[in-house]
Amino acid sequence: MTEDRRVSRIETWMSARVFLFAVIGALIFLAGSIARDIRRPLWFDEACTRFLSRLDSPAVIWRSLIGGPDNQPFSFFLITHDSLRLFGDGGLALRIPETIGYAVMCVSIYLFTLRRANRLCAFGAALLPFATGAGFYATEARPYGMELGFCGIMLVSWQAAAEFRHRRLALTGLACGAAGAVAVHFLAPLLLIPIGLGELERARVNRRLDWPIAIALLIGLIPEVAMIPMVRAQRAFTGAFWASPSWIRLAGCYEIIAAPGLVCLAAAVLLWLRRRSTSTAATGCALPRYELITLLSFLCLPLILLAISPITHVLFYRYVLGIVFGPCILCGMLVYRLRRIWPPVAVAFALVMFAVLTAREVRDYSRPGPGNDLTADSMLNATAAQALPVVLSSSHIFLATEGQPNQPPDPRLWYLADRQESIRVTGFDSDDITLLNLRPWAPIQVAGPRDFVASHPSFLFAVERGENNWVLQWARERGGAVRAEPDQGPFRLFRVDMN
Repeated sequence: MTEDRRVSRIETWMSARVFLFAVIGALIFLAGSIARDIRRPLWFDEACTRFLSRLDSPAVIWRSLIGGPDNQPFSFFLITHDSLRLFGDGGLALRIPETIGYAVMCVSIYLFTLRRANRLCAFGAALLPFATGAGFYATEARPYGMELGFCGIMLVSWQAAAEFRHRRLALTGLACGAAGAVAVHFLAPLLLIPIGLGELERARVNRRLDWPIAIALLIGLIPEVAMIPMVRAQRAFTGAFWASPSWIRLAGCYEIIAAPGLVCLAAAVLLWLRRRSTSTAATGCALPRYELITLLSFLCLPLILLAISPITHVLFYRYVLGIVFGPCILCGMLVYRLRRIWPPVAVAFALVMFAVLTAREVRDYSRPGPGNDLTADSMLNATAAQALPVVLSSSHIFLATEGQPNQPPDPRLWYLADRQESIRVTGFDSDDITLLNLRPWAPIQVAGPRDFVASHPSFLFAVERGENNWVLQWARERGGAVRAEPDQGPFRLFRVDMN
C-alpha cells in the first residue's frame, strides 16, 4: 500500500507539471529540428521542392506544375514559396512548415487522448510518434509534416463536434483541417475515411446522420476538385512509378509504426491477463465506439491504398503517414486503463517517451538525409583539369548536387534522361520524368542521350559502384570508345568518346 501511495504521489506531481515537461520537450524538438533544417543537405525530392517553390510568383508555379515536374499539389509549393520569401533561400525556410505541422500533430494527439485519459498518459501518447518512422518527416521539405498537422486539427475538431463542444468552432476546424490536408497532398482524402467510418457508426446509433459534420468533410474535398488540371498532369507518373504496389511495400507501411504497435499489443495482453487473474476490473474513461472505429481505421489506411492502387498505382509508407494516429492514441488510452491495476505504468510511459524524444533529437542531429551520403563535388574538383562535361548516373545525386542553397549549379554537370532505357534498367521512369519536365524551370542540365552526344562527343561518365546504368552500353552499341579512368571516391569514372 505504501508503494502504491508513493507511485500515486509521483504521478500527481508529474501530472501537475505536464505543461512544464511539454515546454521542455517542445524546446528539445524545435532545437533539434531547426538545427537539422539548417544544416542537412537537400536530397532529390527536396531539391525539386526548392526549384519550384522559388519561382517568381504563384502563377508561374501553377504553370510549371501543369507541365508535370512534380507529383505534389500547388498549395504545398505556395506555402513553401511564402516561407522562402519570409526566411530566405535555405533549408530552414524549406522545412520549417513541416516542422510546425509535425508539432501541431503532437499537440492534437495530446488533446484527443486527454478526453479519454489523464494528462500523463496523453503526454506519453503525444510523444509516441517520435518512436515511429514518421519522425523523419518533421524535417523534410515535402508536404507530409503539414499533412499530419492538418489531420490532427481535423481529428480534434471532429471529436469536439461529435460531443457538441464549441460546435461552430469545431465544425470550422474540421472543414479547415480536412481542406488543408487535401490541399497539400493528393492522397490526403484517404484521411477522411476513418472519420467517415466513425460518423457512420454515430449515425447508426443515433439513427440519423450528423449533416453539419458530413458537410464539413465534403467541404474538405473542394481543393481536390480545384486541382483537377494538376491531377491530370500527374498521370505521367503512374505508368512506371518507383513506388509501385507490392506486398513488401505494404509491410513497410506497418513497419514505421512497429514501436507503438508493439506497445499497444503488450499493453492489451497485460490488461487481458490481469483481468483474467483478478476479479478487479480496470476502470477508465469510456471510449466511444465510433472513436474506436475511427482509430482502428487509421491502421487500415495502407490496405485502403492498396485496394485503390489500380487507380493510384502507388503504395509507400509516407503516403499513409496518418496511420500513426491510431496506435499512438490507443496506446495512451490503454496505458491509462493499465494504471488502475499496475500504478507505475503511466509514469514509466511518460518518462520513456520523453527519453525517446530526447534520444532521437540527439541521434538525428548529425544524420544525413537519404541519398546525401554521396556527393559529386569532390569528383568535379578532381576532374576539373580535363575540362570535359561530367554525366552522373544517379538522378538523386545529380539533383541533390545541383539543388543545394547558396551553391550555384556546376556548368560541367549533366544527367542523361531516357524513359525507355530507365524502365529497361531500373523498372521505373519517374525520376526521368521529373528531371525532363523540371528543365524549363530550373538551372539544371538534363538532356536526351542523342542530343547530348551531338554537342558533346567526349565526356566523363561517373557511376556509383555496384549500380547498373544504361549509358555505357548505349554508347558502346553506337560505336563509342569507353575507357576506365581512376576512381574518384565512391564513383567509378569512365571517359566516353563517340565516333
